[in-house]
Amino acid sequence: MVAFDALPLSALVDGGNGHNFLCVHGGLSPDIRTIQDIENLYRFGEPPQAGPICDILWSDPLEDGTAANLPPYEMDEWYAVEYFENENRGAGYIFGYTAVTTFLAANNLVSLIRAHDVQRAGYSEQFMHSKDQRRFPLVITVFSAPITVDITVTKPRL
Repeated sequence: MVAFDALPLSALVDGGNGHNFLCVHGGLSPDIRTIQDIENLYRFGEPPQAGPICDILWSDPLEDGTAANLPPYEMDEWYAVEYFENENRGAGYIFGYTAVTTFLAANNLVSLIRAHDVQRAGYSEQFMHSKDQRRFPLVITVFSAPITVDITVTKPRL
């Protein structure tokens, strides 16, 4: 358990040409505005059940599907979302478009890469309903775990 309690909370990946990516397990926190805020956290211990460490581990992005078929006046509200409680997990936050774009801009980052949710295709891209044309999605979730496995068992011939 000592080793687990010392694992890093995030990693900054230099993709070259000023394309930097922040990798975390879960997501963003309203208590963390800069990468320096993450570096200042005391990591050596059991993760707390609330606060910025918990948020980095348990937060999720607002699903793109929630923007599907919204009229323009409601899209403005969708883009304005920062944070709200993550009732599904009982910990962390749901972070929205404004939270992501603000954090990425303040820290000179291209995207947030996370690995917190099962993805049938191995990855998913969030906030594709971006106001601007982007080369990379704002958030990329990378995690693959098959939901079902089809196994056929045959009797051996004797």
